[in-house]
Amino acid sequence: MVLHSRSMKSRSFHLESENIRGELLILKCRSSNSLSCEIEVYPRSTRKSVFLVPLSFLVVVGATFVTWWISDVQSTSSTWLFASCLLGLIILWIKYNYFDVIKESVTVVKNIGIQIKTTYKSGKQALKFVDHKSVADIIINEAITMHKVIFYVAILTRNSENTKKDLKLVPLFTSFYPRLEGLKPIYHSIRDIIFNDHDQEEWPGHSLIGLKHSGKVS
Repeated sequence: MVLHSRSMKSRSFHLESENIRGELLILKCRSSNSLSCEIEVYPRSTRKSVFLVPLSFLVVVGATFVTWWISDVQSTSSTWLFASCLLGLIILWIKYNYFDVIKESVTVVKNIGIQIKTTYKSGKQALKFVDHKSVADIIINEAITMHKVIFYVAILTRNSENTKKDLKLVPLFTSFYPRLEGLKPIYHSIRDIIFNDHDQEEWPGHSLIGLKHSGKVS
């Protein structure tokens, strides 16, 4: 993890950290006061991929069309081959633009709540809001997958006060899964606003919960 900058008087930071697949991520927190902050996580190489994939798509479409035209325009099998290739490319294009995430962000505002935003390559954004009254805790959770142990920051929510049976996990940044060292400043920044946990260098024991479960991470 390479630390670029961090203000000792605020929770703002800008750093690089690998995810569980060894890919470099940018982790950024912007905060101008003690009442709010915005945390962003996105791949370091996002800008390159935005231009590379559409260009590759156009090249493949052009090559497929030329091959179909040269082989035999009137051939039924060639027509079906071209149609199948074109359909496959359209499916890949839709997946690239509408299912591939380029950035995840969390906006925390004291006494209001936490807004979770997921941005896709197409520009589409998915929003989710968690009211501050529903936040029971902010934790770093441990999960066991088929191949490794991973960690992620999660919001522990409740439907009503003093009801432990209604507790639910809302995982954060699960499109990228930053490694544990990258999760620590995120964890502290969110807790600092929600629970007034100022200047804590060590993790509070009650907030590091190891709920283990089986899962699959691609």
